[in-house]
Amino acid sequence: MLVFYLFLTKIFKYLLFKRKLLHILDNFFSNSPKIDNIQPRKLQLPADKSFHIYGARGVGKTALIVDYADKYVKGEYLYIDCQDPTFILNDIDAQDLNEYIEEESIQTLILDHYFEGFLDSLPNVAQLIILSREQLPLSLESYSLYPLDFEEFLNFHSNFSLTNSFDLYTKLGSLPQVAISQSATISAREHFFERFDAQEGKVLLILSLFHGKVTTTHQIYQRASEYFKISKDWLYRAIKEFLA
Repeated sequence: MLVFYLFLTKIFKYLLFKRKLLHILDNFFSNSPKIDNIQPRKLQLPADKSFHIYGARGVGKTALIVDYADKYVKGEYLYIDCQDPTFILNDIDAQDLNEYIEEESIQTLILDHYFEGFLDSLPNVAQLIILSREQLPLSLESYSLYPLDFEEFLNFHSNFSLTNSFDLYTKLGSLPQVAISQSATISAREHFFERFDAQEGKVLLILSLFHGKVTTTHQIYQRASEYFKISKDWLYRAIKEFLA
């Protein structure tokens, strides 16, 4: 009887997980990114093949691929941000993704902010597009995206004189987000999270669960250990540093 109960419990947990994962993927599928003021870039990409784009943070990889998808992708596509906090507490594997791709008849899958280990293998889909900060050992054709050159920068400031545009280019730099805002200010949110590694990011997410509540470090450790493996000594030290 106990074995049967444990079996049912395991099945129930699995079904809950699948339901939650389906909701996560549905949310991504129905909320493709929208970016204003996208300007053309010189990098030429294949219209109907799988490929990999890599480049430093802020060079415009996401904007480039959103523009690409609007122009060349036939029908709807699935865009997944691999750095979304959802995936810190909810693992996903290629099999789950393949099942969803087949059920929704998805032809193009875009994995943004991809990193090694996010999936156990690459999904089976007609067109796979992967964006990452570093070049990865993938069996895909790879393209490197660099910051704006001066000609590309001019697309953001077509109403400026050539002299004024060049002055802005030399003062502000060559990142698209800077060209758009005419400011060297980096997003406060990006700057904040750049200070923490992946493990610290997980702890921050757990801390958010206790927002506004009186709690202890031990309670935080217990909650964190429910979701991922973590060293108790490391966590206590990290909490102490956060509060310093």
